[in-house]
Amino acid sequence: MPQELKVNPSGITAANVNLAYGDLGGHKSAQSDVVKAYTQSLLNTVVETWVLLPVDLIHRESSHKKHPCVPLRKALYGHPESGYHWDARFKEIMVSMGGKLDNDHQSNYIFKNGLLLTLYDDVLLSGPEHLHALFWTELQSI
Repeated sequence: MPQELKVNPSGITAANVNLAYGDLGGHKSAQSDVVKAYTQSLLNTVVETWVLLPVDLIHRESSHKKHPCVPLRKALYGHPESGYHWDARFKEIMVSMGGKLDNDHQSNYIFKNGLLLTLYDDVLLSGPEHLHALFWTELQSI
């Protein structure tokens, strides 16, 4: 029996709030893609998922196996539970950086230094312009 897992993605209102905040004096908004987002989290599923490896991912030592099948350990786009596990991992990262989830706008994180981050397909950051570079550097180091 699969887990009942749900993610409440940010809506257009949350993104608009973020962009409006970025329009304030001394603020800016910036967007970034989350490279290989889902695969940054483990797939903590109750029912184990197995996948057939594509030919180009089969090691030469294993080439004698016609259709190698392996357990899926990382969240992968297309798996029904991947979005939830990625969202949980992203929350862990935001909290470790001092972010607090905004209860009024799903997937918005508020930081004490005045930054506001919205997670949707990408990441949208708004707030004091001088804080952006340090934030992106810290996020990339995690």
